[in-house]
Amino acid sequence: MKLRRSNRKPAPRRQTPRTGAAQSSRFDARRSTFPAQQGVALVVTIILISVITFLTIAFLALSRREKGAMTTTADQTTARLAADAALERAQAEILAPVLALTNAQKFGLLVSTNFINWRGFDPAALDPRTNVNFEYRVDGNPLTANDAIRNLLNLYFSPRPPVFVTNRLAPPFGSNEFRFYLDLNRNGRYDPSGLWPVISPDPANPYYDLNGNLMPAPVPGNTLSNFFIGDPEWIGILERPDLPHSPTNRFVSRYAYVAIPASKTLDINFIHNQAFRPEKSALDPQGRDFYRNQGVGTWEINLAAFLFDLNTNVYAWGWEYFYDPLSAFPPRGNAFVDAAAIYRWRLNGPVGLQYNLPSVGALYGPNATIAFGRDMIDGYSAGPLMLLPGGYLLNDPDLLDAGGSNLDDRTRPWPGADTPNHFFSTQDFFDRTKTTMPGAPLGIADRLLAAGTNQSSYDRYTFYRLLEQLGNDSAPDPDERLNLNYINIGGFRATNFVDWDSPQVQARLGRRGSEVFFLNAAERLIRTYTGNKFGATNIPVYVNGTNWYTPALHRLLQVAANLWDATTNRTFPDGVPFPTVFRPQFERRPGPRGADIYITNYVEVTSVDQLTGTLRDVTDPIVAANVQPNDLIFGVPLVVSARKGLPNFNEIASETVVQITRKVQLTKARQGGAAAINGTNQLFVIGISNALGAEFWNSYLTAFTRPVEIRLTNFVSIQLTNEFGRPQGDPRVQRANPLHTLAVGLRLTNFWPGWNGRDAGGPSFIVPLQTNVIFQADNAAYLQTPRPGRFVTLEEGERTRNQNGDFYFPRWWLTVTNRI
Repeated sequence: MKLRRSNRKPAPRRQTPRTGAAQSSRFDARRSTFPAQQGVALVVTIILISVITFLTIAFLALSRREKGAMTTTADQTTARLAADAALERAQAEILAPVLALTNAQKFGLLVSTNFINWRGFDPAALDPRTNVNFEYRVDGNPLTANDAIRNLLNLYFSPRPPVFVTNRLAPPFGSNEFRFYLDLNRNGRYDPSGLWPVISPDPANPYYDLNGNLMPAPVPGNTLSNFFIGDPEWIGILERPDLPHSPTNRFVSRYAYVAIPASKTLDINFIHNQAFRPEKSALDPQGRDFYRNQGVGTWEINLAAFLFDLNTNVYAWGWEYFYDPLSAFPPRGNAFVDAAAIYRWRLNGPVGLQYNLPSVGALYGPNATIAFGRDMIDGYSAGPLMLLPGGYLLNDPDLLDAGGSNLDDRTRPWPGADTPNHFFSTQDFFDRTKTTMPGAPLGIADRLLAAGTNQSSYDRYTFYRLLEQLGNDSAPDPDERLNLNYINIGGFRATNFVDWDSPQVQARLGRRGSEVFFLNAAERLIRTYTGNKFGATNIPVYVNGTNWYTPALHRLLQVAANLWDATTNRTFPDGVPFPTVFRPQFERRPGPRGADIYITNYVEVTSVDQLTGTLRDVTDPIVAANVQPNDLIFGVPLVVSARKGLPNFNEIASETVVQITRKVQLTKARQGGAAAINGTNQLFVIGISNALGAEFWNSYLTAFTRPVEIRLTNFVSIQLTNEFGRPQGDPRVQRANPLHTLAVGLRLTNFWPGWNGRDAGGPSFIVPLQTNVIFQADNAAYLQTPRPGRFVTLEEGERTRNQNGDFYFPRWWLTVTNRI
């Protein structure tokens, strides 16, 4: 708005009749509207101020909330990355000795350790990255203030982050605690890892080596004596890990870890029991109901024995341990009390001494009760002890009580059932509510703390010895593992207790249980061996002119068949066992060189009538093109499982004999005198034969009294070729039809004597086939002209003259193949 100045004089005011006041209608109108407009402007201003204030407060609140959220997200990300770094480092340290020593079992308890130069800090060191020690110098003197600062600048390899806990109120100077380790055993002191002298309980003579010899106090340069695993140490993560620590390269996080080898430890959640009482109704707080018989399950492992041997000092578990199931005295000792306390927590948590496990029938149904009652295994750990003649059970204890009466223990709580409560952390050992029996003055937590605060190395490292051998992280059995006793594929579970050869298997899966087991076992073995290139139902036999069926592959199939026969007990009516035989079924597939042959199935052979297919040599493309599913193929044998008690094939011997005689004839123009030689003749006399013999042996001391029929067939193929008439791409001569000979051996016996242990050629050895195949008699002569040459009789060869000067020496290739 602009203000202007005017020279016009204002109009005189008009006086009203009553008051004489000047009147103006225009001015009155302004007087009536200005106050309302000012009120509206004030209200709008207040509203705008309120909105701005609200938005400002909202913005500040939102920005503060978002800043807190961003800070939380950043902290969580940093923590997650630190945990990932710890995991990767632990995995690398576990794999390093495994790969370096090529020993897959070279691993054990592992804790994080940071880098410290145990020689001490060296003020004159040239490489600052390995010059770190927060306690002393190489000369034994304490660090100076400058040394301490230089230490902080040298942190680089697995750095020990300088995290201090201060207390300014503690007189007289406050505390300055360096928290560079994680006190897992809660003894309030640092237990280092690595090679250290063994410290004895005697304060006057504290240092001993592994042989018990007294050592001086450990100073730099002394020989160290034993390797200990102690407290995990913190490892810092620098903002830029490629550079040493500095004011501009600070630590962003730190981590510590402990790796417990689950595959080498017992699991506290699945060991120990209180199975001695047949009724299994309550727990004994003294642990006197522990019982072990056949050791068929993890619940029969004696946790009390483990605890007692962990530390045998008197102050630990009381120097008393007694367990003798043959005597009339029950188990006793503090170790049994502590083991029972752990078992009590697993069963009932914080309350009660009840024995509340389910029975086998409640867990797995009626099939389980039948299986437990017929397997001749003390699955309930009910006894009696297996001390019978021969070391086997005459009756299944799961059907009998201690007195031998019919008592169905299978309806009672099963010690092998999973307990309701578990231990989840290594620190649970220090939880007295979980490891101390109610009413007992001491428990495992008290014993571990008492041992850990002692001077001797044996006592101080008790908890870490425990971690090396006892954990709480058993890995579950993978679902793909085949159960040897009960089918667990095709919709069945092992806990259904259905036998592999049960009629239910054939009804549901449409084939024998033996075939199902064999194919699944072979599938896993072959895929592991070939790196998942093919499995048991897709085995390449002859593909692109290459034979893929190798002896190593057949051995895997043999293992699968042996595993199956280990689960069966099939015999002839007279009790003699017989092996399971599997035969392959083939499939033709088109390939660049004709038909490729694959194995796509295996079936069990239950009769010789199933072996009526044609025997074929698929190296011939014409033959391969006519292969049928049930044919037999050279080089792909039947899979016969191994059985004890049966006579067996022992050895085969083959020898090829080649005899070559070269005769040279020289002729003269006339007889006598010094006449020149005007004619030559060269003759080769050849003889070729192949001898073969096979031997069988009853390697057992007892005679085999069943009738036995041995049939042995050898398909012999022999061919002799030279370099003439060579077709394209073939390094040899065009092939004439080779000699094929069928050698058959048959041996019948009703009594096969056993081996007397002395005579290698005694009656326990049988040779059903011993033959010699003559390919070329030694009276045959070879003439090299006309080429490619020919064989004639010796008489004709001696009469036939070759061209003068033709002393060409032929090149021959002899190929002999025996297919047994």
